[in-house]
Amino acid sequence: RQEDRLAVRQAAVSGDSRFFFGSDSAPHFMRGKETSGGAAGIFNVPTAIPYLTQVFEEESALERLEGFLSINGARFYSLPINTDTLTLQKLPESIEETEDLHVGRERVKIFRPRSPLHWAVSKGLRST
Repeated sequence: RQEDRLAVRQAAVSGDSRFFFGSDSAPHFMRGKETSGGAAGIFNVPTAIPYLTQVFEEESALERLEGFLSINGARFYSLPINTDTLTLQKLPESIEETEDLHVGRERVKIFRPRSPLHWAVSKGLRST
């Protein structure tokens, strides 16, 4: 319900260290997702951080984004805080998003938020 989605959103931007980001990105080939009983999950790696940045901006909570993305989870699990950094850039025009990723002859659908994205990671992601 909308009421539940808003409560989760408020928890995320609250600054409360008990809340932190954890992506459960689940890429599945479209032929396996778009069938009866298709695979659950979404592939959100390309859009997760820009979308979260936009949510935190909309809630006037950008100063809490780093804690939610990088610090709270590490502290919860008693892990060292990653010292790598990302540079996020707000763009005047919305980002044209790719709908899917081609993997050989297969395609994986990419999660696209309903609202246009204006944030992008401009520096700091490493390819694996």
